[in-house]
Amino acid sequence: MLQIDSIPLTANGKVDRHRIAQQIVAHLTQSSRAEDSAQTLQGEAEQLLEQLWCELLSVLQVTASYNFFSLGGDSLLATRVMNRLQQAGYRGALASLFTTPRLRAFAANLQRKAKAETQSLQHDSAIRYQPFLLTEVQQAYWLGRQADFTLGGIAAQCYNEYEMPGMDVARMELAWHQLVLRHDMLRCRITADGQQQIQQQVPYYYFRLLLPPASAAKVQNPQAELEQLRRQMAYQKLDPESGRLYDLQVIRYGDNQVRMAVLFDNLIVDGLSMLTLFTELFHFYQHPDQPLPTRVAPESLNKPRFCRLQAQITPSVLLLTCFSEVLSRWSGQSSLLVNMALFDRKPLHADINKVTGVFTSLILAEYHARAAESWLSKPAVKHARCRWYLPVCWGSLMHWQKPHSGLVSHCRKPRRCGWIIR
Repeated sequence: MLQIDSIPLTANGKVDRHRIAQQIVAHLTQSSRAEDSAQTLQGEAEQLLEQLWCELLSVLQVTASYNFFSLGGDSLLATRVMNRLQQAGYRGALASLFTTPRLRAFAANLQRKAKAETQSLQHDSAIRYQPFLLTEVQQAYWLGRQADFTLGGIAAQCYNEYEMPGMDVARMELAWHQLVLRHDMLRCRITADGQQQIQQQVPYYYFRLLLPPASAAKVQNPQAELEQLRRQMAYQKLDPESGRLYDLQVIRYGDNQVRMAVLFDNLIVDGLSMLTLFTELFHFYQHPDQPLPTRVAPESLNKPRFCRLQAQITPSVLLLTCFSEVLSRWSGQSSLLVNMALFDRKPLHADINKVTGVFTSLILAEYHARAAESWLSKPAVKHARCRWYLPVCWGSLMHWQKPHSGLVSHCRKPRRCGWIIR
């Protein structure tokens, strides 16, 4: 609505609609220019954020009013943003990206440091095959395999199955051998004194071929036979000193049905590493004569589109809230510290996300249940609890670079703060 001082009239005393239209056009043009000026990025910090958001969120353009989460941002991308900002010489709180997710407001909270951080990885071939220490997470996995601990004697591992009718087993074995030569951690052994060591050479690995006790066509329940084979493989515990902390088997059943079963021990790979290995494995299988590409032309990719709920509650926080609430009721404790895994790959190399290994770190997030709230039955309460937990998680992420194994050990003693749940 546009308010004018007086209504323009024609010479005949009628409303001059033409002059009113001119005033409206002039007002809209002036407002548009003011809005464009307000959205124009100003200063080095805003321009740097524009570059980072476009790169990490896969968008073509951002303005000062764009919201990080509305563009598809999440906690993992947020940590990458903060790492890149540190490298560029800026200091800021990770939690402020949640409280002020718009570009200009977030940029206002950044502080320029004296000089930028220029850490980078340097390859030292002389010590490549010498033993080196486990990470804190690897130590936890390694110790958890010991039966001396309560609820111990279990390997932290990931098991997958792929239906591949007519698969060429020899060709898949060759593709896997290429991965073993390409990624050092697939040749890693864990020594008896708790160190890891890359083996320079390992024997060619042949898949084991498993057949059900009888043909699937002759048994009453072929799925039960496959389930039994699955249990035999999925619940095995590989020898850390063997230098082969993976297992691949091929199961043939039915009419030319082939199922490939893959087991990874988390002592040598994390979640992103497994995704990388599967991607490269199927590439080598489908294109055995083509080298693995290290870069993809942006113009060859379809433009991604992100859809997100307006509540700005990430799926991870929703699941974590449900998980913590169940643990609180199960343990009878109103206050908990939840030990969460974080994939922490610092941008020390251009291809760091293609490197296999264990880059997992741990952070603690507190949770306080409220007995008076029945959040499962009331959507409004559920939304409020998740929104309360979201900044708590962001606050925990602020300390992701600080090891807390000593804190975990200290808090395992009976204290008023509650339990620590993994």
